[in-house]
Amino acid sequence: MNIRTAIRELEASKIFNDFLRDNPKYYLSMVFVNISDGEEDMQVGYYDKKSDTIVTFNNDPVEQNPPDKVFKKERYMKKLNMEKVRISLNDARRAVDELLKKDYSAEVITKTLIILQNLEKQIYNFTLITRSLSIINIHVNAESGKIESSAKKPIMSLAK
Repeated sequence: MNIRTAIRELEASKIFNDFLRDNPKYYLSMVFVNISDGEEDMQVGYYDKKSDTIVTFNNDPVEQNPPDKVFKKERYMKKLNMEKVRISLNDARRAVDELLKKDYSAEVITKTLIILQNLEKQIYNFTLITRSLSIINIHVNAESGKIESSAKKPIMSLAK
């Protein structure tokens, strides 16, 4: 799955251009990939600071989803700078796979959620759900390919 191609195709679509004509303050803020049961689904998100909403688009076929409030720690979502994204999603996935083999070899991954976003730098934020009901979170720098952080915690810790 090529993120640049997906964004380029989306931004060339009539649906997206009609949306942007009516909503010029929205900017690219994230790409979300859901991998489950061998299926991959991608959504591209555009954020507006003033309304504090995000509008996501599915790529295949191009569909616009309704605006939604954003779950975030910061005051607003930063603009995703694709010029600084030098590492492909596939390269980031390879780096994560190597880390999983080394540090989490006993875990069986059942679902993978990936968000490409700006967290002061462009980051692939991997959230991996395991069969043992743990969550492994791994940040891969989208410019260098370096693993920035990794942590594992029980899924029940989210309820706190």
